[in-house]
Amino acid sequence: MNFSDPKFLYLFLPIVLGAYLILPKKAALVVLLIASTVFLGIAQPYYLVFFLSFIIANYFLGRLIQSCRDSENYWSKLIVWGAVGINAALLLLFKLAPQFLASTTNPLVVAEVIRIPDPDPDWIFPLAFSYISFQVISYHIDIFNEITDAENNLIRFANYILFFPKMMVGPIQRYADDQDALRDPAKSLGSASAGLRRFIVGLSKKVIIADTLAVYVNAVFSFDDPTLNTSHAWLMLFAMVVQLYVDFSGYSDMAIGLAEVLGFKYRENFNYPYLATSVAEFWRRWHVSLTSWFRDYIFTPLQFAIRKQKWIPKFLPILVVFFLTGFWHGKENHYLVWGSVLGIAISIESGKFGKYLKKLPVAIQRVWTLYWILGSWVLFRSPNVSFSIGYLKNLVGIQGTVPLRAFSESRPYPIFQNSFYFSIIVGVILMFPVSQIVQKHLEGKPRLLKFASYLRDFALLLLLIYSMGLIANQGPLPGIYEKF
Repeated sequence: MNFSDPKFLYLFLPIVLGAYLILPKKAALVVLLIASTVFLGIAQPYYLVFFLSFIIANYFLGRLIQSCRDSENYWSKLIVWGAVGINAALLLLFKLAPQFLASTTNPLVVAEVIRIPDPDPDWIFPLAFSYISFQVISYHIDIFNEITDAENNLIRFANYILFFPKMMVGPIQRYADDQDALRDPAKSLGSASAGLRRFIVGLSKKVIIADTLAVYVNAVFSFDDPTLNTSHAWLMLFAMVVQLYVDFSGYSDMAIGLAEVLGFKYRENFNYPYLATSVAEFWRRWHVSLTSWFRDYIFTPLQFAIRKQKWIPKFLPILVVFFLTGFWHGKENHYLVWGSVLGIAISIESGKFGKYLKKLPVAIQRVWTLYWILGSWVLFRSPNVSFSIGYLKNLVGIQGTVPLRAFSESRPYPIFQNSFYFSIIVGVILMFPVSQIVQKHLEGKPRLLKFASYLRDFALLLLLIYSMGLIANQGPLPGIYEKF
């Protein structure tokens, strides 16, 4: 069940919001925990016991770390390293388990033993565990570093871990950012209405634009042979880039909006990354919560550790961070190569070339950035490295003979409907801060601003109705980042 699933939109969400907003604040966290447990239970009921054990274990580990920290106990460092190691090992286990089980056992037998209904190797990965494990690791480290104290209330801690708006695709929250809202959620009509507007924007981006492009992109990147003619290869590259941005940023909008309805204020997860003038800046603007997590908990400590080791290249922490970024997305080779390529690009920028790049015209800086980003997205989206190499050959016109494909196998490609081109154009517009520009022009014009707010709400109502119609017609499509 995702945010564009009819069961979520028509049943789950109205019941949860109704109960949460009507009941007194004392019952708010209980309602949220029940809702998040039901959300998880609908998706993966067989993991409920695991998550219950996971929450209880990390709750007591956090309390233990603080107890040893406050008493300046020698064991505090050992305990925090143990807590981080256990959670990292669990993430590693679940990342590698599907491949191991698929190669050494019969998934049908395993599925029968643990009562999992769909014997697909992907079922082994717990919902959102990549995000949850990073949250818990940061929680333990922040307690040890006295950035925050351990949570004493188990219900509040469970809500921090399982809060359903961020369960699917983040953002990855730090406990210090959530603790005030967990103690006293800021419920108000103003935040609820602002959050619902943000949710509708995200839903519209996902359903109207991303899902329209997804059927084409999924078809092309599922071909056995990546060979396309050059014009179609570039067109599908742009479609894929727009789909990826609108899909993921749309989900982030929905998560941030729902959190605001429920009294939680989340930081932005995207900051118009395609305005970046370097690859490093792009990643400071894209999936901000993940990038900042790697910066604070991997890059900075590693950079500090090697600062006096002159024989170790200064760009090593960058390569390590982006290799791990690739692995966080998946164990497959194309993710690892994708992360490594980005690490190489940012390492180049961190040297003398980076200083030279900053002196060049902004247009050239953006061409440099897009060269690396667009090429890396081909690696990211391809099923394997060989497919991505073949696709990149298409872009420079050195591909082989384009095979004839039956339309029944490639549909809807290569018949591009008007909605396809419309989605690309609107998606590209959304990559720029258009709303901020409009809002700036309306400053100091109260009557015009009031009229614009009415017009905005009317447009959002139409977008919601249209999105609901599309969902009813074609069904919900999974988001790209849901599988991570």
